[in-house]
Amino acid sequence: MNSITSTLYSHPDGHELHFADGLLTAITDDGEVISIPIGGDGIADVAQRLQAHADAIATAQDDAKNAGFLLACYLRADIADLRGKHHPEAVHAMRSALGNLAKQDYLDHAISGFSMALTNTVERGVAATADDDDELDE
Repeated sequence: MNSITSTLYSHPDGHELHFADGLLTAITDDGEVISIPIGGDGIADVAQRLQAHADAIATAQDDAKNAGFLLACYLRADIADLRGKHHPEAVHAMRSALGNLAKQDYLDHAISGFSMALTNTVERGVAATADDDDELDE
């Protein structure tokens, strides 16, 4: 038999997935081993299904990033509309946006989109505050 051995996946916690001699083998972090026989067609089918799952996850992560971005854009618009009005309303808008952000799947991606949308606004606000502080010092 032509022996092809490869490690398909190694998790930092010790889980591993291997293919060798027609066996797909999973090893847990505790060292438990389970093997199932699988041929070339089976490996190709599993690879195709895994790719479909990976594509779906990537799409969901992109959607989360876009949702975070939009939440921040809506927040920026809400705060702009509240400018010069009662401060608690702006705090409520921020709290609401952050609450909705926290509900997103793939939170790290949603936070990334949220941050991208607000970075320039925050930088301009900090710069304006620094300019105001400089004027007070003079």
